[in-house]
Amino acid sequence: MNQLGSFLLVVGAFGALWTLFRGVQGWRQQNFLYTKQAQAGIYISFFSVTLAVLILWYQLLGSHFISRYVASYTSLALPWYYKVSALWAGQAGSLLFWLWLVTVFATLFIYRHREDYKQFMPIMVAVFAFVSLLFYGLTLFVTSPFETLNFMPRDGNGLNPLLQNWGMSIHPPLLYLGYVGWTVPFAFLIAALVTGKTGSNWLKQARPWTLSAWLFLGLGNLIGAQWAYVELGWGGYWAWDPVENASLMPWLLATAFVHSQIMQERRGIFKFWNASLLLITFTLTIFGTYLTRSGVLQSVHSFGESTMGPYFLAFLAIVLFGGFALIISRRQSLQAPEEVKTPFSREGTVLLSNLSFSAMTLTVFWGTMYPLSSLLLFGEQRSIDISYFNDLNVPIGIFILLLTGVGPLIAWRKSSKSNLMRHFSIPTVVGVTIVVLLALFGITELYPLITFGLAGFTLAGILQEFARGAAAIIKRTGENWVRAFGRLIMSANRRYGGYLIHIGVVMIFIGIVGSSAYNTEKEAKLSRGDSMEIANFQVTYSDFKLTQNDLKWSGIAVMDIRKNGRYAGQMHPEKAKFFKHDQPMSEVALRMTLTEDLYLVLAGFDEERNIWITAKVNPLINWMWLGGVMMIIGTMIALLPDRTVRKKQTTPAQTRLEDIDPETLIRELSELEIDFAEGKVDEETYQEEYQQYANIDSWIRDAALIKAEQHLDGNGHATVATQQFVFCSECGTQLPSDARFCSQCGEPV
Repeated sequence: MNQLGSFLLVVGAFGALWTLFRGVQGWRQQNFLYTKQAQAGIYISFFSVTLAVLILWYQLLGSHFISRYVASYTSLALPWYYKVSALWAGQAGSLLFWLWLVTVFATLFIYRHREDYKQFMPIMVAVFAFVSLLFYGLTLFVTSPFETLNFMPRDGNGLNPLLQNWGMSIHPPLLYLGYVGWTVPFAFLIAALVTGKTGSNWLKQARPWTLSAWLFLGLGNLIGAQWAYVELGWGGYWAWDPVENASLMPWLLATAFVHSQIMQERRGIFKFWNASLLLITFTLTIFGTYLTRSGVLQSVHSFGESTMGPYFLAFLAIVLFGGFALIISRRQSLQAPEEVKTPFSREGTVLLSNLSFSAMTLTVFWGTMYPLSSLLLFGEQRSIDISYFNDLNVPIGIFILLLTGVGPLIAWRKSSKSNLMRHFSIPTVVGVTIVVLLALFGITELYPLITFGLAGFTLAGILQEFARGAAAIIKRTGENWVRAFGRLIMSANRRYGGYLIHIGVVMIFIGIVGSSAYNTEKEAKLSRGDSMEIANFQVTYSDFKLTQNDLKWSGIAVMDIRKNGRYAGQMHPEKAKFFKHDQPMSEVALRMTLTEDLYLVLAGFDEERNIWITAKVNPLINWMWLGGVMMIIGTMIALLPDRTVRKKQTTPAQTRLEDIDPETLIRELSELEIDFAEGKVDEETYQEEYQQYANIDSWIRDAALIKAEQHLDGNGHATVATQQFVFCSECGTQLPSDARFCSQCGEPV
């Protein structure tokens, strides 16, 4: 089986090489037949690696200990679901899993768009192949998952007890989906730079892949924090560990890119910045893998030392130098036709948020790499205190929270004074009121006060936007609030999906501040019948049990809990010793509510069954996990197809605004109409901004007005009669009205 698995990887590697060769050849000769052959190479890679993964899973589930990887990470007693997750528990298996995901994303993209993007496709498939070749090289020549032992063990070493948790069954796959997912936007970027088509259309096509990768990466980080919280037993969830930071940095820049790409789509600005931001984001996904696997930095999450560091560094050098060389070579076409006019506009808030996310990324990068850089600079490895990360990033995070609240309330281009008064008054009053009330109740710490106040300001602003839109629908249609909210969201799913994501972010901020600034911790030695008090809880040690199964034996303390004098149930913190591992493990007991967690850790016990217990109360921490759920909901809504118009063109010679496609123009014009109707921009600003659209097709202006009106009355559809023919926006070829792609150049119609 191992020989077959290795052979399949070799076949897949040849498929990737064929794709790289044929893809470049297809681009240089503009031969779509070569592109088709390159796509066939991707399919070969996918099927080969899929079979290799299935073989390894078969060996893991069947306990084929003749395989070194199976013997290292499973045992006979290990449950089947942990045997499945053992695929990504070790260095070799996780690299194979990563390689498989690269081929999955590439195959999904090619199958979905097999007749699309005829100018982009040869470059994109070549990029997919190039990325996969890194992991082919690692799994074939550095650390193979199909290595055979020269003897047959009776049992395996078992899975690390820290990984025997539901969170670690899904945390790595989510992170890998996020990491690998950025390969698709990166491929779009390289194709746009190579072909010189650096407008906004490629961003629009990459948007679903971008949002999905951003969501997976964010959820991977959040579930990793939850795993650390329940499994490591120290009561926290983020320790600014190097590997934690390695996954946080690309998410921070990805968040900046998700916002700034909207500026390029709508206004044609931030082109150079977006190209650079996307390149660095993708690079950081590979850099994070390098930190995790090279052993250059110590971490509880890392795989230990290895020899694969130079391979990653070589790949990173090629991507960075090659990518920036392409960006610089296209700097003329990446120049923006206009600039941000004022910080008091939505463009201004996006610019400030991008700078803030970039600053936070730089501080995390420097703090993470300081032990290594100090070794190079001073000849000794120096550590950096966790206070460095908190002192620098907390103020930046608070500023980002402020921008999260300001963004939805402020108009595009520039805001009028009446807009600032009308839209900011209620959220400001809510924020100030929260600060005053908290101060009256004794909460006087500066950062928590500011954060809770800004959280109230942001939530009030977003809810105000929902309420005003729904009220307009109710006024026109007479529907109830529930239906009105549903119609409102579906009529502008990108806008209101984004608002829901912002609500999730606010919830996460609330959870972070509450659990970090106001947690309480207490340790005690207890005999049976003894009690300890912490916050408004009384914890009584009532009994002790010893249990054993095929994996471990456990000592379990039975603790009676009373809250405010009333009985609130029992908790069972556990101390376990796994037979395959020497290190004892603590299994945390949790009592979870919206207001707080009671967190109990059994630190140890003696022969008389006296116990050492650590108790911690973490206020509001579950708002973090609920915020993640809200972000999922918001992203799913934002990813829904835009229910706007069927595109048409009346003549290829008619003027278009820069290189912005009609659908985006309709969305932008309708936003201007909505902003004017809601008072976010005054008459003078409205007339000034509308002048730049004077020469666009009249049907686009009509569709935008219809969309704006129907947004307010609850009808999410804006339809315009389509002529019997259309024209390709790239080459001007006349096409049938139902054509999806140009028969001449292959571009989407």
